[in-house]
Amino acid sequence: MLAIASAGCSAEQLFRQGRVPEPCGAVYPTCNPTASAGCFLDHENYTEGQFPGARRVLVGTNLPGQVIRIRIFFKNMVFPGTEILVQGWEADCGDVSRDHRQDVDVFAEAGDNATLIFDLAAATPGDHLVEVYSDCAADYLMAADVTGGEF
Repeated sequence: MLAIASAGCSAEQLFRQGRVPEPCGAVYPTCNPTASAGCFLDHENYTEGQFPGARRVLVGTNLPGQVIRIRIFFKNMVFPGTEILVQGWEADCGDVSRDHRQDVDVFAEAGDNATLIFDLAAATPGDHLVEVYSDCAADYLMAADVTGGEF
C-alpha cells in the first residue's frame, strides 16, 4: 500500500482501481414491485452519486451464505449529516440485512481514508436489492464485492 501511495495514487484512484464506471441510470425490476434499481454492481465496476438521498442497486450472489460488501468513498464532503443506512434484501425480499448508523458524524465514521464499509449477509443466491441512504451532503463513489459462501 505504501508503494502505491508513494507512486502518487490518491485515495480516490485506489478506490477506483481496476473498476469501470457504471452510470446507474437504467431501471431494473427488483423483488419489490415498488422499487427499481438503477444498475448491477459487481467487482468490476463502481457508480457515483450524491447525498442527501438514496440509491438502489442490484448485487448478484451465486452461493448460499455469501456476504455483500458495500464500500462508499466520499469525494467531496460538504455537510456530515447524522445518518447513513445500507440494507440488502434477500433475492425474494423476504428478509433484510441492515446497517443503520444514526446520531453519528458520517464523515468522522469514514475516517482519514474517507471510506465507509458495510457487510450485508446474503443467505440465498440471486439478485439482491441493496438500498443506500444518507442525510449528509457529499459526492460519493460506491462499489460492491461478494465474498464467502457455502460450497
